[in-house]
Amino acid sequence: MTALDDLIETIITSTDAQVEYASSNSDYGNSYLPCVPDGMKNNNAADRATDWLALHNITLLGGADDMLDYCAQMDLIEPTAGSIWGPYSSKPFYNGEHHWELPEFFQCDSYAIEEVEVEIECSCELARAAVEDLRVCVNLSSGGLLSYAVTDAVWFYLINIKDVHEWLQDQIDRAGE
Repeated sequence: MTALDDLIETIITSTDAQVEYASSNSDYGNSYLPCVPDGMKNNNAADRATDWLALHNITLLGGADDMLDYCAQMDLIEPTAGSIWGPYSSKPFYNGEHHWELPEFFQCDSYAIEEVEVEIECSCELARAAVEDLRVCVNLSSGGLLSYAVTDAVWFYLINIKDVHEWLQDQIDRAGE
């Protein structure tokens, strides 16, 4: 194998590992959690949550905003790995409105990964040769190369109906005190 072949193998291995990390490691999914409350304000989450709660015969006097705020404050929003077709961990069903839903979960928000970038250190000569080699998608950088890979991976942020039932029971218990 030539030095270029070794570099191409390193690029493929490193990029595949980064795609795997970005699309399945909970640390990566957790990194988007601070964005979820703002995302819920911009994606009609309260209206969608009201409809979801109605599927479970739940009507909240204060509206779904209270439930969403509570779940965000209490870290009850779970990052869940998936693809553009939905979360991997459950079997979704098509609800007829051009998106997938999981009846036991409410999808607060989602973030598509789309592209993963990996910096690869190498000599300028090898970097230029790799850019011309069509086996990988790379671009020159100050330290060598930037490798790119696209992915259909998505992180979904879900609330479990069990957590909502516990929250409601807590509200009932507090009202009775």
